[in-house]
Amino acid sequence: MEDANARLTLNITGNRQKLDELTSILKQSQTRLHKARLLEVNIDRMAKEKTRLVQQERDLTQQTKQLDETAQTMEKRKGLYYGKSVDPNRRPWLVDIRDDRIIARSLSADGRDPDLIFKGNEKKLVKDFTVWCKELDKSTEYVLFVIRPSGYAVYYSLKGTLPRGLRYGVDVIGATQSINIAL
Repeated sequence: MEDANARLTLNITGNRQKLDELTSILKQSQTRLHKARLLEVNIDRMAKEKTRLVQQERDLTQQTKQLDETAQTMEKRKGLYYGKSVDPNRRPWLVDIRDDRIIARSLSADGRDPDLIFKGNEKKLVKDFTVWCKELDKSTEYVLFVIRPSGYAVYYSLKGTLPRGLRYGVDVIGATQSINIAL
């Protein structure tokens, strides 16, 4: 019986070792399985991110194409064209505003008025131009302000000093765009 107990003890000890080995293998397998599941989740997440980025790239490519087309169109139209008034009773003025000067050009049909050029710093430009504006006949004359990027501050200072009742419009143009008067 002692022999049987000894063999049984050996069997139990051997089985415990095998059980411990199998438990260790099971834990390793569970860890690998968990890592595999995490990899699957990350692969799915990355696939979705790749799809989103591919779509974003397509969108950006399309936007770039549209901007290039717009830039080419703008390049072809470097200059802006304004027409003279066809009404002899109206006297429009095109006023080109920059940071260091204001140029007022008559768009009246008779073309009798010379260009007026006001030069100086912002304060002087506003003062001189306001004096000139007060002399305009508000029933027949009006102003189209053409503002260049450097002239924004001058325009906003000037806007508050314009005579009451003066009709005007505003156009914003690029720094290098030319202004052409069509006859």
